Amino acid sequence: EAVDESVLLASFSDKPVRYVVRIYYYCRMFLAYLFRRYGIAAEIVDSHIELVKELQLLTNTASIYETFYWGLIALTAVRQGGEDAEKWNSIAIQSIDKMSEWAKLSEWNFLHKLRLLEAERSAFVDGDMESAAEAYASAISLAGKHNFVHEQAISCERCGLFHLERGNEAEGKQYLLRAIELYQTWGATRKAEDVSAYLREREFMGSW
Repeated sequence: EAVDESVLLASFSDKPVRYVVRIYYYCRMFLAYLFRRYGIAAEIVDSHIELVKELQLLTNTASIYETFYWGLIALTAVRQGGEDAEKWNSIAIQSIDKMSEWAKLSEWNFLHKLRLLEAERSAFVDGDMESAAEAYASAISLAGKHNFVHEQAISCERCGLFHLERGNEAEGKQYLLRAIELYQTWGATRKAEDVSAYLREREFMGSW
C-alpha cells in the first residue's frame, strides 16, 4: 500500500522522533543524488536543512555527510540556473568552507570530499576545466588511498560524466567503467547496473 509522505512526516511531531525524520531525509536525498534525480534531491535538501536547523544539532558524523551531499546537490542546482541559483550557490559555498575546515583537522576523512566539491564547482560554476580535471583526479586518488570505496566510486562517476560532457568520450567511458567496478566492490549492485545501463544507452545512441 502506498504511503502519503506528508501525512507520515506530520505524525512525527515530537522532537525525539524528528531525529528519525532527519535520517529519512538523508537517505532519500542520498539515493536521489546517487541515481541522478537532481530535482528530487534539491527538494529534499530544502526540507532537510530546515529540520537540522530546528533540531539545533552539534556536528557529528551525520552532519558531515549531510554537508557533503548538500554541497554536491547545491552545485547541480546552481548549474541549472533560475531564480534560486543564488540560494544554492550560498549552500555550496558553505559546504565547501566547512569541508575545508574539517580537512585541516583530518585529511584522511575529508580531503577527498573537499576535492570532489571543488571539482564540481570548478567544472560547472567557475568553468575552469583544467582545475576541475585535476580536482577530480585528486578526489579519486585520495578516496582510494583512504579506503572510501563508495566515495571513490562516486568521484569516478562524476569525473566520467564531466569528461563525456566535454566530448572526451573514451576517457569518460573509462572512468564510468571504473565506477561500475567500485560500486560492485562496495556492494551497490543496483547502482552498478544503473551506470552500466547509462553506458549501454549512450552506445545505442551512437556516442561510441
